[in-house]
Amino acid sequence: MRESFKVNEQEYAVLSKLKRIQQKFQNKEILTDEEYQFILGPEASTFKTAKLRETTLSKENMEYQRKVQLRRNEMQIKQMERETEFKFEQINKLELVEYHEGFVSKQKPVYFLENEIDTINEKIIEIQEQNENIHKEMNNA
Repeated sequence: MRESFKVNEQEYAVLSKLKRIQQKFQNKEILTDEEYQFILGPEASTFKTAKLRETTLSKENMEYQRKVQLRRNEMQIKQMERETEFKFEQINKLELVEYHEGFVSKQKPVYFLENEIDTINEKIIEIQEQNENIHKEMNNA
């Protein structure tokens, strides 16, 4: 059984907004800013400032994360360059220091070291590309 009652235009507009918002909640749809303001009433301005503050904090956090990642990448590149230098010295002087259990002499063959150097150089290139992208993002922000 349905009840009926008379409402004026304003009350009808409010009821239809509420119904529309309720349907959005049920369908798990995103509300517009106007709908949030309607629900929050006088607290809408507080919500808006909190939302703005959140976006500025997230921008600051992203900037910090980029700087940290750059420092880590630079450190990683230096470490990898030292490692490749060490491997080159082993190859050039034929003083093989690194060991591998799979061989009778227990020393890593030269081609193992060369392969490791190639792998490290490729990783360095990838990290440098990542740094370039981070710099581009920082300049665009």
